[in-house]
Amino acid sequence: MTEKLNNLKILLINIHSFKNAGDAALALVTIQQFEEKFPGCKITLSMNDPDSYPEFKSKVNSFLYWSKSRSKRGIGRWNLFQTFQLLFQSLLTALTYRLFRRKVYFYVTRKQRLLLESYLRADLIISVPGNYLVGTGRIGINLLIVCYTIAYAILLGKPLYIFPVSIGPFRHFWEWKLINWVLTYARIVMVREPASMERLIESGFIHPRKYLIPDIAFSYTGASANIGRNWLTSKGLTLDDNRPLLGITVMNWEKQTTRFTNQNEYEISLFEAAKYFIEEMGGKVILFPQVCGPAPCDDDRIPARRIYKRLQEEELDAIQVDNPTPPDILKSAYGFMNLFIGTRMHSNIFALSSNVPVIVIAYRYKSQGLMQLLGLDDWIIEIEEINSEKLISLLLKLWNSRSKVKQEISSSMPFIKKQCQKSIEVTYNDFLWLNNKDIAKISH
Repeated sequence: MTEKLNNLKILLINIHSFKNAGDAALALVTIQQFEEKFPGCKITLSMNDPDSYPEFKSKVNSFLYWSKSRSKRGIGRWNLFQTFQLLFQSLLTALTYRLFRRKVYFYVTRKQRLLLESYLRADLIISVPGNYLVGTGRIGINLLIVCYTIAYAILLGKPLYIFPVSIGPFRHFWEWKLINWVLTYARIVMVREPASMERLIESGFIHPRKYLIPDIAFSYTGASANIGRNWLTSKGLTLDDNRPLLGITVMNWEKQTTRFTNQNEYEISLFEAAKYFIEEMGGKVILFPQVCGPAPCDDDRIPARRIYKRLQEEELDAIQVDNPTPPDILKSAYGFMNLFIGTRMHSNIFALSSNVPVIVIAYRYKSQGLMQLLGLDDWIIEIEEINSEKLISLLLKLWNSRSKVKQEISSSMPFIKKQCQKSIEVTYNDFLWLNNKDIAKISH
């Protein structure tokens, strides 16, 4: 039994892109947890953007990867013919496997076959943490394919575990029904904030093993302080002049949702807050690149450049980091900030887990949930309601309360980080019970 547990084949699904530092941190923490709990396990990553993590050898292109056309220019539109063709062919493979325990692949390419093989060979399948169970677009093709990615593990009869995710928001009632159906068949379902759990229960979801567990990126270990310091110095930042530092992450939210029409006001508000911090508090401002793709609408550097240009025009002391940066270095660098204004949720988690006081610009309820878990609800501002006056007022209030807030964060962080370990513990215990149960059946 021990030998079997130490040679497990584990498939991690729904990994988006390592160009998103938050996605990268979540995947890396998940990998670390399984390698520590199951020494000698063989882990395969199913990725939407596999080229973004060249260091990892065992990875396959996901169902979502195969659903979009690609060219030298990058990711294109939905390729519905290719999508339905692969789904049909994979269903035939699943049916053959369940009925005859034979691995047969029907007219798929070599790389598509690698994806199906990774499912068939897996001893257990983990849907990694993230925010992929969300309504997108009018038709919801993205959600349908994500759900199929999860459901395929169920069709093959594989033990499936949902690591801490955000669920929703959704535009349509059927999306909740679909989520309920898919998640019902998981061995364990974990969500990462109270709002997701509340909405899941309100939708009628019933499951004996559902847990509220903080985002496991809280336990992500950044680079050493020396590496973070040297990196900031290489970007032109002097850390020894005792001037306070404000870190900012920004996102191109109008390009990701057509319902948001406040992008210009949002960027002006961040500019004005940065200007106030520099002029009135004698500080410096750093615009960080938390997400650099894979699609242009995801790239934080595009709106950051617009804000930085305004700061340059007024000759204000600010730096914009324009190069993609590994998540461990970003986390280390955030630890040198005195305050942080973050739109990207995992930039806020990186800063908070380094005991840096944060103002969260909330664009989904996952952001509020993050601060609720820490008892820091006072430091949230909705992206839909943001303006310069509100943001500067909150920044000044946080500056004056920074010592108290820092102490509150420091007090709650050990418990939060300890809770992050619960994801692997409940998975390990359930999988151990499941295998002991199967052995008992065979022996009888």
